[in-house]
Amino acid sequence: MVRYVLKRLVWLIFTLWLICSLVFFLSKAVPGTCLDWQLGEFGQTINSTKITTGQSGNKPVIPLFYFSVHSRAVPDTLYRMQPEQHQQFFKNLILLSGNRAAVQAFYQTIINLQKSAAQLPNLTLSEKQQLRYQLELIFALADKTQLEQALLRIKNQVSTRSYPVSYREKVTLAQQQCQAIFKKKQILNVLMPAVTWYGFTNEYHIWFTNFIQGNLGTSCLNQDPVNEVIAEAFANTFVITVLSLGLIFILASELSIWLSNARRAKWKQTILSLLYALDSVPLFIVALILITLFASNSYFNIFPAFGSAPDSVPGVPAYLTWVYQLPYLALPVISLTLSGLPYVTGQTYQAIQQLLSREFVLVAKAKGLPEQLVLRRHVWRNALLTLITLFTGFLPVIITGAVIIENIFAIPGMGRLLYHTILARDFPVLIGIVLYLGLIKILAHVLADILYYLADPRIKVPA
Repeated sequence: MVRYVLKRLVWLIFTLWLICSLVFFLSKAVPGTCLDWQLGEFGQTINSTKITTGQSGNKPVIPLFYFSVHSRAVPDTLYRMQPEQHQQFFKNLILLSGNRAAVQAFYQTIINLQKSAAQLPNLTLSEKQQLRYQLELIFALADKTQLEQALLRIKNQVSTRSYPVSYREKVTLAQQQCQAIFKKKQILNVLMPAVTWYGFTNEYHIWFTNFIQGNLGTSCLNQDPVNEVIAEAFANTFVITVLSLGLIFILASELSIWLSNARRAKWKQTILSLLYALDSVPLFIVALILITLFASNSYFNIFPAFGSAPDSVPGVPAYLTWVYQLPYLALPVISLTLSGLPYVTGQTYQAIQQLLSREFVLVAKAKGLPEQLVLRRHVWRNALLTLITLFTGFLPVIITGAVIIENIFAIPGMGRLLYHTILARDFPVLIGIVLYLGLIKILAHVLADILYYLADPRIKVPA
């Protein structure tokens, strides 16, 4: 058993690394950086500082991975080009034509036009900004026709204003260079692969080193350590999840045993129908009904509707402040419990019904044991295996429900943090949340294996 648990822990570490690595690479595949998304919707908001400096936030100018497999036409130092939108523009043009020299010349001309726009005389500030905006839009294009049309609009604009002759000549040069890119194609360079080794100075190696040390980085949103951000939200989610899971499985077990008693046959159909009806009600509807009934002046204003208790209460020891949090967690816990109870009860009830026809149950009844004793001591113990399986499978459902509940009740927990993290594209925090949720899920599987063995020692686990 010990060897098996150790083997599962090794798989746990490997699985966590794999999941977090996938999230890391997916976060890098999303266009733009955290700063881009926070400034506005990517592709629609252009920051003037970024245009002037050519920088994109605090993005490190190092390669992404230890090596790269790319087209021979693409330079192996392309990662140094900032911002990222320029990098993608440069790469797209090279892959279309294969003529790196022509693309480089065209790109440099557009950059020079941008830099020169700020020093143009006889132009108002709004006219300069409009010109720079038109030039920056070029980097969002990769089609020959679109590029030619964009350059034609810029040429018409500089022709109708008091622009220096040298600036108009640069625009004409850009048009000629754009045509040269697509006239002098070198497709063979595009088709030939190349492998470049970058060494250990790369983003993934830095991230993985910090990952091993437990350092998940800092939040893009507020620059706080990721571990601290998650730790602040974890406490409330942990309490809500544990209380909800405990209530669901305790109530489901008791209700299933109660319904399986022959003396409760007249209530069976009514209660099962109510459970099926409750199972069809969405979680947010259950939460809103509870708020209306127990947290509004219309009916019973018993519990607070939103928020959480203060972190500290004057005159109360720190270890007792959690008592003040309980009223705020009551409705969220009840909502999750009511939402999950019908399914778990139905599965447990069906498992008990299948066991009632087994030989050991008939023997116990033949010995004259009371039905309640047979159900609790013999039937329910054998139904534990079903409950354990439900526990591991139901954990993600509870966590998903916590996302909804914490947003409805404005509770600062993991679910609410996950929601706002996705909206803000705060990828370091998102990777941290995935790590902790994956850890909880895998530990639940390991715990289930141990509980299987404790519930029935006859079950053998592979070494």
